[in-house]
Amino acid sequence: SINTVAVKILNENGINESLSYAKAAGITFDKNDYNLSTALGGMTYGVTPTSLCEAYLTLANFGVHKDASFIRKIVDNNGQILYEKKPKEERVFSEETCYLISDMLKETVSDGTARKLSGFDYDICAKTGTAKSARTNDNIDAWNASYTTENTVIVWYGNTTKSPEYDVKTNGSEYPTLLARQIYSILDNPSKKSFDEPIGIFHTEIDKFALAEKHALCNCNLYTPDKYRMDAIFSSKNYPTETSEYFDIERIRVE
Repeated sequence: SINTVAVKILNENGINESLSYAKAAGITFDKNDYNLSTALGGMTYGVTPTSLCEAYLTLANFGVHKDASFIRKIVDNNGQILYEKKPKEERVFSEETCYLISDMLKETVSDGTARKLSGFDYDICAKTGTAKSARTNDNIDAWNASYTTENTVIVWYGNTTKSPEYDVKTNGSEYPTLLARQIYSILDNPSKKSFDEPIGIFHTEIDKFALAEKHALCNCNLYTPDKYRMDAIFSSKNYPTETSEYFDIERIRVE
């Protein structure tokens, strides 16, 4: 939830490129939204729960976008289907990208702002969010967006009026997360408890000392102390190719 990270990523990837992915995932933007404040939700018209549901559903569906709808199908008294929604499917993100994001969002539940969703015997990926009023500095929007292998749940607490008396004064980690927990307790448990790892995901140990000193992602070498070893996963496209030079006794001897 460090805001500067979102802004830096949007800036480095490019606003047009980044927003094109978000649009493909279901988010709608105004012409005035093509700036860095959009990384923090500073949009002209914001987002709706439905559009946010589509975006997180795309992550839960390993990168394939489907239109969210309120009616799945209509059946008459004889069991004949009168209407059935057949959403168009389009790949937006790679399976590896979605798996990595899901792996991070699981930590929001286990050790982050969505800890009130912890304790279920299946994986829940979640993100909380809160927006303050420029008038009163009270919270006017509070979100919890979460998903499992089978369900995507969006909870929004908000003020639909301009009256400060109706500001919600809660944040995403409180009532929205508690309501999401209540919803999951009612839903059937997903048949698959965790997300399958794509073949393009690789595991390694990163040297935390090199990361802190040089902001470099390097594989540990044979002599890296345990306290500087950190488990990490990468897609094949971004797997670190360098091995850390720190603590390398054999390298020191050669020099």
